[in-house]
Amino acid sequence: YKFYTDDTLVDVFNKMIRNSNNQIKPLKKKIESTGMTVDQVLTLASIIQKEAADSTDMYKVSAVLHNRLERGSELDIYRLECDSTYYYPYHRRDMAPDNFESRYNTYNIEGLPDGPICNPGMDAIQAALNPSKEADAVNAFYFCHDAEGNAYYADNEYEHSLNLQAAGLQ
Repeated sequence: YKFYTDDTLVDVFNKMIRNSNNQIKPLKKKIESTGMTVDQVLTLASIIQKEAADSTDMYKVSAVLHNRLERGSELDIYRLECDSTYYYPYHRRDMAPDNFESRYNTYNIEGLPDGPICNPGMDAIQAALNPSKEADAVNAFYFCHDAEGNAYYADNEYEHSLNLQAAGLQ
C-alpha cells in the first residue's frame, strides 16, 4: 500500500477494503461453489495463515480444517481446536489478562469463530478454497508441527498422540 501523510484513517481503510475487494472479486464463483460466505472463507483462511508452517503446508492444514468442519461429527469432533485462536486477540497466554477467555477460541466453540484472526494472504485464501487432495491430508483430522516447522498429520486421535510425541510436543 502507498499511504501519504495527509491520508485519514478513512482513506487508509478504504484503500485496504478496495484492495481486498479487488483480490476477492475473481474468486467469487469459487467461493459461492463452496457453500461458504466470503466472511467464512476469510475466517478459515486466517486460521490457515496462522497455523500452517508455510504456503505449501497451508493446503494440508486446510484439508484438516475442512474435514473437521464437514465430517468431524462422524468422529465426535465438533471443534477446530486451533492454538492460534486460543488467546485471540493476544498472541500468547502471557500477553492475555488473567482469566481471559476468547470468544474466538476454537477449543470452546463449534465451527468457525465470528471473524478472521488476522489478515490472510492470497496463499491462505487459495488454500481455504482448495484443500489438499494429497494422501496424508485427505482423511486427516489432526495436525501438529515440530519446532522446525515439520508437519505431522493424523487420521485419528491415537496417531495424533504419536505425532505429538514425535514432534516433541508431549
